[in-house]
Amino acid sequence: MTKCTDSVIGDILSSWRYDISGIAPAMRGDYEQHLADCPCCHSRQRFHRTIDVSLILLSTVSTAAFLLALAVIHHIDPLQHFAIVRLHLHDIDVVLTMQFAAVAGLFASLLIWLLVALVTPAPMYIRGVALERARVLQGRIPEHLRERLPRNVA
Repeated sequence: MTKCTDSVIGDILSSWRYDISGIAPAMRGDYEQHLADCPCCHSRQRFHRTIDVSLILLSTVSTAAFLLALAVIHHIDPLQHFAIVRLHLHDIDVVLTMQFAAVAGLFASLLIWLLVALVTPAPMYIRGVALERARVLQGRIPEHLRERLPRNVA
């Protein structure tokens, strides 16, 4: 890996985890230019954004899995029958324990999702990527259809 082209700006950016979304737009110029010119800092910024987005996605999948577990415990009769007949889980304590574990996992997953969304710039990054993709798709709309769209959309 190459070294940073400007160690002062590189050190400042690394202390912010390469996030410049929280500073005033007038102050971003040097940092944006450095990120564009320095392959070391640019690759590190991409690495940090990949970690942030991965954490958001992982906690979202975890939340969905615990919601599915709660649905299975409460509402799916064939699985309840399977648990009683095959696994011999006649005791209500086991069902309550499984339910408690699913609820605890759901709350833990939601808390982790909330922490990641608040602490990292992942939501802003995802929003920026989505807007960029929307602009690309908007450019592909034929002209006769684009005229029919409201002006604030097109």
